[in-house]
Amino acid sequence: MKGTRARFRLSAEEIESLLAMARKRVPQIEIARLFGISKDTVRFHEKKAGIKRFPEMTPELENKIVATLREGTGQYAASRIHGVSFRKVTVLMKKYGISHKAGNPGLSPTLRAEIVAAVEKRENYCARLAKKFSVHPTTIQKVAHEVFGPGKLLPSWPPLCSDFPQKEVRRQIAAYIKSGGAMPALHDRVSEHTLFLLDCIIQKCFGGKMPDDQVGFAELVASWCVKQIPTETWQGIAGEQDIVKHHFALEFLAATETWRIAHEASEAVRWTN
Repeated sequence: MKGTRARFRLSAEEIESLLAMARKRVPQIEIARLFGISKDTVRFHEKKAGIKRFPEMTPELENKIVATLREGTGQYAASRIHGVSFRKVTVLMKKYGISHKAGNPGLSPTLRAEIVAAVEKRENYCARLAKKFSVHPTTIQKVAHEVFGPGKLLPSWPPLCSDFPQKEVRRQIAAYIKSGGAMPALHDRVSEHTLFLLDCIIQKCFGGKMPDDQVGFAELVASWCVKQIPTETWQGIAGEQDIVKHHFALEFLAATETWRIAHEASEAVRWTN
């Protein structure tokens, strides 16, 4: 960048202002534009005043940068995290033989674990969690759907709630029946609420068709249900989660068989008529 100043030299007051901004780590390009000078001139005055923009590369700092790079963090992000120049990060990558695949590497395991923990606690809304972890809000939304299921997230408190499956099942059932949905005949061994919930899931998430893998489907639904139980419920009985999940899976597996038989019968009647 070339300077645009009509007067060649900076005044003493301008130099003092320039150095004050440099000490606050204002980017050199912004200082250069403000005073109408080149980045080289900014760099010259910083060097003359003994101002160092980046910390000294100690073995401890070098190990931290290398660890960050090996987690999959990009060069630019690593330079911002540790406050060193992009060039020094590149040198370290060559020194330790670190290479990243082209394209978006995704979240590092450490960062992903932190985000999942925050989402499970419902710490805040997606946009605010994204700002906290320096990622895009869509990334937080994807993690939230992985944790809580496919339901649309609502702008209400507590954060990261949705109509489905967190909403009480009777409200979901009422909305479904009001829209014209019809339920199959119930079986004695399956509770009414289980069959209602199962039918809502099949209609909403699978287009009204039962998945081929009924066992895997029942286990998945059971996992979703267990995740909706507040964390404080498990205090002192954490070992009971697997037992509860197992009973849920058995209940939903029985419901899938009841649902399949009832709908096959209703389809046969429809074709007969």
